[in-house]
Amino acid sequence: PAGDTLDAILKEALDPNLSYIITNSIWCTPFNDENKSSYRMPFLSEITACKSNIQKIIDICNPSYFIALGNVVEKSLKQISPTNYCKIMHPSAIMQSKQFDYSFDDAVVKIKHYLQWMSQGKD
Repeated sequence: PAGDTLDAILKEALDPNLSYIITNSIWCTPFNDENKSSYRMPFLSEITACKSNIQKIIDICNPSYFIALGNVVEKSLKQISPTNYCKIMHPSAIMQSKQFDYSFDDAVVKIKHYLQWMSQGKD
């Protein structure tokens, strides 16, 4: 369901001719048990240990834009210091937006403004 929400946000926010990749910036997902049935938030030390993974993606793809989905990704990006990025609430949190003052439309608008700002030379 969170992936469907992300797809819908990107379809609404992005030009269909814009190519993009989606990746999990940490790649070292911590679980509470051996069966990997229960995910937990990573500790800052775990994010730090995996920051080289996101740097590899950046080096290979050389992206023009970054859209961070949630706090964990933002923490990863801050450790490698990309010049600019746009952070939206993680799609799974958007799905539970009754707990937050945030919506699907807020994410779309924020991404569109970020892309417009970047395309105008960040003035």
